[in-house]
Amino acid sequence: MARSKLGGYRFGRARVREAAGSLLRQAPAVLRLFGRLMTDPRVSIVDRGLVAAVIAYVVSPWDLIPDFLSIIGVVDDLFLIGVALDRLLMRAPAEAVEEHWEGDPEGLETLTAELTAIGEALPNG
Repeated sequence: MARSKLGGYRFGRARVREAAGSLLRQAPAVLRLFGRLMTDPRVSIVDRGLVAAVIAYVVSPWDLIPDFLSIIGVVDDLFLIGVALDRLLMRAPAEAVEEHWEGDPEGLETLTAELTAIGEALPNG
């Protein structure tokens, strides 16, 4: 039983690495998309405010889990950024997302699939 969990964990880590690599390759288009969504009045002010608050938290010197505590200190920042951006993307009107996306349609599908893959790698309950 433990062996299958370990195997699933390895698969999960490999999938997250693959998803992160895909997101990095699309970074310029992704950054423009999120930047434009942050200024689009059709996007909920609550969602835009959440992203702004997370960014402020990440760049502030105060941290819930200090970054010097190995990889765990960075994980909380990445988790919060991922959750806030995923929420912004999923709750924004589809027409706003499509209007602001500069890449090809497959790239947008890949972006949402990769964000989902990263989110699924998080432990449940």
